[in-house]
Amino acid sequence: MVAAATLTGFLTGFFGVGGGFIVVPMLVIALGLAMRHASGTSLLVMVIATLTSLLARLGTDVQIDWTVTLIFAAGSAAGGLLGGPLSTKARPSTLTLLFSGLLGGVAAVTLAQTLLL
Repeated sequence: MVAAATLTGFLTGFFGVGGGFIVVPMLVIALGLAMRHASGTSLLVMVIATLTSLLARLGTDVQIDWTVTLIFAAGSAAGGLLGGPLSTKARPSTLTLLFSGLLGGVAAVTLAQTLLL
């Protein structure tokens, strides 16, 4: 578990991506958690990791756009309040399929942007 968590943190920091994209698959594949449990666990892990990262950057020359930050935080909170109850109505296999599609879509867009630059 420690190795999986460390690898997850390394990949998140190295690629500079939201950890949920890495945490959820790691929890499902490496630790065998069900998708619903992995999603909830991932959210808590991301809150802790995000707060830690924010505190580490306070007082440095990193500029935080607070307007964008607060809009995304509010939108994410609203989306979470809507998505949480909806996910309880979906079959676990449907959640896994949707998450896989999301990851594939992000990968395709990232690949296209990289090749076009």
